[in-house]
Amino acid sequence: MHYLDGISFIVPVNNDDILKNSFLSSPLFQQDFLHEIIIQTGYESASKAYNSAIQSTKYDLNIFLHQDIILPKFWLKELWYSINWLNDNNIPWGVLGVYGHDKFGVGHGFMYCGGNKRWMGYLSTLPNLIQTLDEVVLITNKNNNLFFDERLPGYHLYGADLCMESEIRSYNNYAIPAFCYHNTKKINYLPDSYFDAFKYLKRKWHTKLPIDTTCSSIKRYDLLGYLKMRFYIRYKEKVIDITKSCKKRSENSLTSQNASEIISKLSDERVLTRFI
Repeated sequence: MHYLDGISFIVPVNNDDILKNSFLSSPLFQQDFLHEIIIQTGYESASKAYNSAIQSTKYDLNIFLHQDIILPKFWLKELWYSINWLNDNNIPWGVLGVYGHDKFGVGHGFMYCGGNKRWMGYLSTLPNLIQTLDEVVLITNKNNNLFFDERLPGYHLYGADLCMESEIRSYNNYAIPAFCYHNTKKINYLPDSYFDAFKYLKRKWHTKLPIDTTCSSIKRYDLLGYLKMRFYIRYKEKVIDITKSCKKRSENSLTSQNASEIISKLSDERVLTRFI
């Protein structure tokens, strides 16, 4: 897999305005590179939307994204740097993403969540091994024949499930240092559909528990934790604080929390020092 190879972006869409003002407005697309964008609409689950698209993608590198993700112009360099590093070191990788949790509940990767106005993860120079990935961005090599579980209902936890499928096939999964902006609305609680997916994964992977995801920990015996997560009105998404250096940058440099300014600041300050 080479940096000149093409990329297939697959995006489930239920709001054309969000798609237009977020993903399709990404600075990434201000440059020329070989790619295609596949828009999926009308599917009852993310798994069915993505699997349907995989069958028709032109390129081996498949990237599954939310419609409200904004990718900066330097994202492509970050992506290929990580992929080339993994390939050069003969590491069998299955799924990559921009943010995820390891089995100890520690968050890795780097992104900004507009809805909660929070930095998630930390600056890093290399991919970090994780247990599960957030669904905002998922990256696979089509040749590995990884598919989403179409029995998993709705649009939640399919990233965690895909990582577990990858793991039992002896692949490693990584959060890569490829910053993106999640242009989402604030979420104060998890919907019922999330817990439908939660219960499905708990049954499916009962021999692999606990599984730590970016929004919850799936454990064999944790009724109290489940009830608290299910019914606590102001449930806060579980994240790890960004490093002190990133906090300082956020406080001193970013006077506005909008996507274009944050991405511009990160680009102008040459955060990605290895490309200087």
